[in-house]
Formats: sequence, C-alpha cells, structure tokens
Amino acid sequence: MKVPQFVMYLVLQRPNPPLVARYLIRFIFPVAVLVQSNGIQPLDHNKISSLREYLCERFPSMKLDPTGRLVSTPSMPPSG
Repeated sequence: MKVPQFVMYLVLQRPNPPLVARYLIRFIFPVAVLVQSNGIQPLDHNKISSLREYLCERFPSMKLDPTGRLVSTPSMPPSG
C-alpha cells in the first residue's frame, strides 16, 4: 500500500501508536467506508495488516495481540 510522503511526514510527528493508527486509518479509509464498516462490512484486511506491520516497526516496544489491540510490553527495570 502506498501512502504519500506528506502523510508519512505528518505521521512521524505523532508521538504514540493510537494517534498514528487513528491518523492513518482516517487517511486510508474514506469516511463512508468507516461508517459502513461498523459491524456491517469488514475493512480491507490487507490495509489493516499493512497498518499493523507499520505500527510494529515504528513502535517495537509495543506488541499487538491477535485482535489487533496494542499491548504494552513490560519495561526493563533500571540497572544498578
């Protein structure tokens, strides 16, 4: 899936995964598709998978569970 460079630039300014996901979903899917997909029609699986891959690469400390929800991994305890 291709995303224009200006969109990726704006995405890089978002500090956390939910904001990045929200912005990209609004760009990838038109509003009409998002409104219809509320339990009636599923969203394009390939686009959702691409978004999931991007989020995992950009935020390696975050993991996605099988349903696509973000799950924080435990942070490392301070050494010393």
